[in-house]
Amino acid sequence: MGRNRTGPAWPCSEDGGPTTGDILRAALDHALAAALERARREHTRLRAAVAQARRDIALAEERKQQAEDDLRRATEAGNTEDIAKAANAIAHWNSMAVMLRLEAERVTAKADAVRELISQLKARS
Repeated sequence: MGRNRTGPAWPCSEDGGPTTGDILRAALDHALAAALERARREHTRLRAAVAQARRDIALAEERKQQAEDDLRRATEAGNTEDIAKAANAIAHWNSMAVMLRLEAERVTAKADAVRELISQLKARS
């Protein structure tokens, strides 16, 4: 406000204030710090997702094993209806386990990429 309209918009180094370069560096430092914090939060979220996927895989494997046990018992009893149900359950839980493994691999790769980004951001700050 108190500046002359023809004077510089930013204080310049000649009058002891920050230069445009100083302001840009400060803005870049602030942006890098914010990006690093966001990346850390995302990495934490992804690690939690991988842990959940592993628990889900274990559950699917457990259910598949239960279905295999049901199939064995139904086969021994000669119960064709239970054999069909157990076979369907085995197929279902097997496909769930495969799908969950693929998802866990995808999320793990994403977490690895974010971890690499964090390293790069640390190196720049």
